[in-house]
Amino acid sequence: MPDFSPIFHLIPEVEKLMGPDPKPGSELAVITTLRGQGHDPDTVRAALEQVSLRYRLDHWWPKDWLLTRDGAEAASHPLVAQFHARVISEILTHSGIDRIVDLGAGIGSDSYALAAQGLAVTAWERDQRTAEFLEHNLRHFANATAIHGNSDLTESDSPAYFVDPARRSGTRTSDGNRALPERDPQRWTPPLSAVMARSRTAIAFMKAAPAFEPPRGWTRYCISVNRTLVEIFTSNTSPLNSDSKNFAVMIDTASQATVVIAEGQLPEGQLLERAAPKATELGDSVYEVDPAIYRAGLQQQVATEFGLNTIGNKGMWLTGNQLDHPPTYLRMYKVHAVSPIKDLEKMVAHLPGVAIKNKDSHLESAALRTASKKPDHNMWAVVVTNLNGHDVGILVSRESVTGEFEQLAW
Repeated sequence: MPDFSPIFHLIPEVEKLMGPDPKPGSELAVITTLRGQGHDPDTVRAALEQVSLRYRLDHWWPKDWLLTRDGAEAASHPLVAQFHARVISEILTHSGIDRIVDLGAGIGSDSYALAAQGLAVTAWERDQRTAEFLEHNLRHFANATAIHGNSDLTESDSPAYFVDPARRSGTRTSDGNRALPERDPQRWTPPLSAVMARSRTAIAFMKAAPAFEPPRGWTRYCISVNRTLVEIFTSNTSPLNSDSKNFAVMIDTASQATVVIAEGQLPEGQLLERAAPKATELGDSVYEVDPAIYRAGLQQQVATEFGLNTIGNKGMWLTGNQLDHPPTYLRMYKVHAVSPIKDLEKMVAHLPGVAIKNKDSHLESAALRTASKKPDHNMWAVVVTNLNGHDVGILVSRESVTGEFEQLAW
């Protein structure tokens, strides 16, 4: 493994020069200053890259890690990696397996979490520089081995593997920044066919993009972080203590809480007996479901649990009476008015501005913004949806438990 100590020795000086709130162009000034002090140009660039990446990433990444831009963007968030590792560890331990191969390990987020669970991890990374960083990031684990090269998935003798296929084509974006996403699973590295072939003789776990549909019979975990859908995690093995193969997993970084909802079963363990009907009229509140719930198709199940009804074309919204303590995966808004969408301008005329929440509608957001004749706003919003077969706008506000207005977080 290369000696990265010069980079880490220089990082504090880079942070000092850049300050807590770097200004545009500050990186060039830092390079000029440090090179003027006689520091090696390659070391300066490497230290500056690490500091710049840490400014853009949250505090969950270990301070003694080495990062790359593409690696950090592709890697599982550390809390997501911990969820992966808990699921994998429980299944493998129950099966009497203590080792796993991580293919496409990148900078090591999932390998690190798997090793922390006590599994023997062989982490493969085909890019040499990233593999060097991977080895550095896993250096504290005697049960983790980083390998540079391409592993032939079909010839692997490991009883279990985790794979995060490379899902980028060789074509860059128009500004030349990143390779475009590859939507054909057969063009992934490794291709889906290789994953399926190996899954016939091994326990398989795979991470994929949110739009990916797992193979028939595989377990699916739809995962969101801070109400943003980030991935589909899937396996050819069912989880322990559950008959479900479809889960919504919601992770909140502020509280470090992970909420898991299984299809067909309410949190208290009761079986789902009926689906919530579609609303014909609004209650005093509407609720925006977490995208993981929507992706897993569990809106009606959640509505049933809380005595709510579904509304809209896609079931992204629920309605009913105000809940005293709504769960974090239901964002609650107070209903003030509802009108045909053609009357949008009249409905918001008295307001200083309004946010347009339009993801449940076929209408164009730009056209709705023009029709409202109002700027964006953090206090009021119009939910554009469908009620009784008609396009409507629901004027809402978000309130605290004391009844006072809150800033809306869109």
